[in-house]
Amino acid sequence: MTDWMQAASVVSTLLVTGGLLFVGVAQLRSNKLQTSIVLATQQAILNVKQMRAYAIVQYNEPISFFAIVPEIENVGIRPTMNCVARTYSRVSESKLDVQAFDFVGIDRDFNAVGRPIYKRSGPRYFGPKSIVDGYRAIIPTSELSAAHQDHMFVYVWGWLDYDDGFDGTPRRRTEFAYEVIVRGDPLQGGDAFRFVMLEK
Repeated sequence: MTDWMQAASVVSTLLVTGGLLFVGVAQLRSNKLQTSIVLATQQAILNVKQMRAYAIVQYNEPISFFAIVPEIENVGIRPTMNCVARTYSRVSESKLDVQAFDFVGIDRDFNAVGRPIYKRSGPRYFGPKSIVDGYRAIIPTSELSAAHQDHMFVYVWGWLDYDDGFDGTPRRRTEFAYEVIVRGDPLQGGDAFRFVMLEK
């Protein structure tokens, strides 16, 4: 075989090998893109759809407590797995310093006048495309009435930690924090509550 034929054979082999490598890399990128699209469109993702307040009514008893509830939406088409949720509430005589206060990591604390931060927690399950109430915060009506008079400030926050329904993906976490503005008499019903999302 002549030198030029050997050189042509080598070049041809390199071109074929390079072409196969290019196809392999392109296929790998395509597979990763398809996996990313599947994850983005199918994995369980929890969002706070809205916050709600309702009176806790007991037979023949005055309304002594209200529940503040985060309404949680799973926008994915997979259910959550191994979900752990926490909801906290605090009523304070002064406004919180949002930048300094650790909304997420506290299990129990006391403010200056001895009122505790309350916690409700436990495992939760959120089905595909579902809207489910999260753990509620229970606030005394007297404190909400005081907040209406601008003597108290009400805060509700929490988090949900969960697997998104796919093997090998990291756990996901959804956090939320709201100030509850009481702009009317809670006992009169109507549009007495407004929820202001807090961001650090």
